[in-house]
Amino acid sequence: MKSMIAVLVLSIASVSWAGQQVKPGGPAFAYDANGKKVGRVIDVVAPPAYANVTLRIGGITTTAQVSRNALGVGAEQLMFQSVDCTGTAYLEEQPTAIFETLSSPVEPGATVYAKQPGATVQTVTIAAQKADTECDAYTGKNPVQAFPAVPLVDLSGQFTPPFSVR
Repeated sequence: MKSMIAVLVLSIASVSWAGQQVKPGGPAFAYDANGKKVGRVIDVVAPPAYANVTLRIGGITTTAQVSRNALGVGAEQLMFQSVDCTGTAYLEEQPTAIFETLSSPVEPGATVYAKQPGATVQTVTIAAQKADTECDAYTGKNPVQAFPAVPLVDLSGQFTPPFSVR
């Protein structure tokens, strides 16, 4: 019975509690420490560990994960034909992706990589992959369909943690 009362009270458009008005929220945005807007929140992963936001990087619309102290763009790791993550970087082709494939931020700074403009998909044999500062042996399927990747932006020069949502 108590839970039904709580649902009824919360379903009212505006509720007064100790003199405070509670109203439905509008669009929420993520901001950096300097008040710079990062992007519009499209969902929150519980427990509220991070928010997914949309943003544009170099004309590319993508999603990012924003937590209190970190900003991550893209989920793909950079792939290399060399075992030490040197030489040409590649991003695996994602033919069903709704957004253009971007890498997760990697050193130096928090550099995001994108498909090289005008590049066509290539069949390559991958030996290593890189995320953050780690270069690890690649254990996935080979060969892969991939595009050469180029650095797009260093996010550490764009936004300053900590991040907040409001």
